[in-house]
Amino acid sequence: MPEISVIIPVYNLQKYVNRTINSVLSQSFSDFELIVVDDGSNDASFSILSRLAVEDSRIELIKQENQGQAVARNLGLRMARGKFIAFIDGDDIVGRDYLKILYQAIRENCSIDAVCLPHQNHSVSEADALVEALQDQVVPTNANSMLLSGTQYALKSLTDNGQEFNTSYVSKMFRRSSIGKQIIPEGHFFEDLVGVPILMNSLNRVLWINQVEYYYLFDRIGSSVNALTVQKSADIIWALSKLCEKFGTLPKFSDALQVAIVNNLYKVSFNENLPEDSKRMGICLIKRITLRSIIRISNSSRLSKRGISSILLKKALYTITRRFW
Repeated sequence: MPEISVIIPVYNLQKYVNRTINSVLSQSFSDFELIVVDDGSNDASFSILSRLAVEDSRIELIKQENQGQAVARNLGLRMARGKFIAFIDGDDIVGRDYLKILYQAIRENCSIDAVCLPHQNHSVSEADALVEALQDQVVPTNANSMLLSGTQYALKSLTDNGQEFNTSYVSKMFRRSSIGKQIIPEGHFFEDLVGVPILMNSLNRVLWINQVEYYYLFDRIGSSVNALTVQKSADIIWALSKLCEKFGTLPKFSDALQVAIVNNLYKVSFNENLPEDSKRMGICLIKRITLRSIIRISNSSRLSKRGISSILLKKALYTITRRFW
């Protein structure tokens, strides 16, 4: 039985997936299985993955019809045999000591449910140079760390959502027994935004280590965060509404939810193409934001000034016309 199950969902990533898989196979820690779920790719991704699976027996390759990233991750979870779970996106890169650092930290303390690392953004044009640089990387031995409760991490993920603390399943390792029967929300984009804070809040102790070993590709054409369609706009509203449904009655989450609403809702265009139920949920979210609350949360270092302006404009427009277009 492998110690770690690494789960990678893949959909039409022929330009990137070989680099991602090789960064995992090159890990200094080797006792892992690599579960790769091809989510119905219609490019050469599956052929590339099939070749890699023949070359390395640690790869468990699964192909399913296109059902979305969350379904692919959940399938990987059901197949996982490891004591610990790590998710990696199919176009990202990890340093060669990524699994070793996470594993040693969570293995040494049985009271820790998850270990989290910050990530670093990189562009498509920087990827090859990054891979070369990582080959000569010297890993620091004195990285700062922080022990948090699950609730503390969930709050930070909502207020500071960025490269240090984030609402993402990646750059983390979870104890399999701590995840239990929780599944990643399916049927929507931005499932991380709602799923990760809920999961982290359910954990007892989380260790955060200030050491970058995960490199996130931020400018890939076609990624869910770079091409905001009507469906994705609706799913941002869905995710924020689910967060409010889960945490809205808890006073300690009040400010964190408002920061999350401001930082995400401004991306949504309330036009005639947006479904009516999404418009109604969006209105409810905007009503949660008041001038007083914006003043109260304005000291948050991650609060989007553009988001504040957009929310206040939407709020004023709705007050005057009862419409957003």
